[in-house]
Amino acid sequence: MEQEIYERFLGHLNALPGIQATSVAWNESGMPKDVGADGLFRVTSPLNTVEYLFDYKTRISMASVGVLTDKLRRVEAQFKIRPLLLTERISDDLAEALRNQGIEYLDAGGNMYLNSPAIYAVITGRRVPKDHNIEKSKSLTATDLMLMYVLLRETKAIDLGYRELAQKSGISLGAVSNTFETLLNTGYLERLRNKTYQIANYGKLLNRWDLGYAEALRPKLFIGAFTFAGSRSIEERIEKMQHLAEQGECLIGGELGAALITNYLRPQQFVLHVEENYRALVTKLLLRPATNGEVVFLKSFGTDNSWQERSGIAHPLLIYAELLTQNDGRLRETANLLLDQYIQAKEIHA
Repeated sequence: MEQEIYERFLGHLNALPGIQATSVAWNESGMPKDVGADGLFRVTSPLNTVEYLFDYKTRISMASVGVLTDKLRRVEAQFKIRPLLLTERISDDLAEALRNQGIEYLDAGGNMYLNSPAIYAVITGRRVPKDHNIEKSKSLTATDLMLMYVLLRETKAIDLGYRELAQKSGISLGAVSNTFETLLNTGYLERLRNKTYQIANYGKLLNRWDLGYAEALRPKLFIGAFTFAGSRSIEERIEKMQHLAEQGECLIGGELGAALITNYLRPQQFVLHVEENYRALVTKLLLRPATNGEVVFLKSFGTDNSWQERSGIAHPLLIYAELLTQNDGRLRETANLLLDQYIQAKEIHA
């Protein structure tokens, strides 16, 4: 199925005048397996030859543009190869946002933005053929993402029984089975001969989870936004949040969590992971509801949202994904520090 999808995109490239586009075998590319991309295209024109490392996403939204941009730029900087975003459908607004960020893309209808030494092309307004089967096979729900978090957080968790995984992720026993089947069908997991599983590519699974966090999981967890009332200083408010977190009343995530872990960031926004009975916390922190408030409450899920290396702090995976939802360079730098120091080792034991 995946090869058929990629061939369709190659067809759009080869339909351009003077262009010859081919797939490049991964073992010929010299790229590491866990780069977190889906494959390589080689595009040749009378002007030049360029290789693209492509990343296929079934659908994208404005909420995930920042996450995608950061991932693609990181790949480009690390591996000195041009990234290309492939997607089923891209709206005019999304296309403009990606072009403004300098991100090259191609959708299933042949709408594209290419800006390389080999070719410059901007095509818009083409209708995209509907293919619901592909969309269904690639779509991940908030429930799927909760279990993916557990598997990414501690890679040995994949060997646990379904009942324990259900408890850790906060989803039903049946949902665990369904998610494993989904991750197998989409190539994120592999079934071994002894009927156990392994993560096929940690980088790709992490990339998919980051994107899914912005598009599906965070909206599901979002409780509300608040602003500070009263006259306390920001230092006093941070001290109060830390005290309440250490008492087990919440977990500190987002900018403040990142600042406490890395000592790199001066937080301006605050994310707290809370249980459903959060109203007492609102009173203790002197908060009042505000649509664009600087304090955001997200609902905790499962049993493993905390980071055991420091009391009261959300796990770096949650903080990292949260930072990527914001279109802010300083937050992306901090997110990359978390990625390099606490996540990318692939053996995360919280």
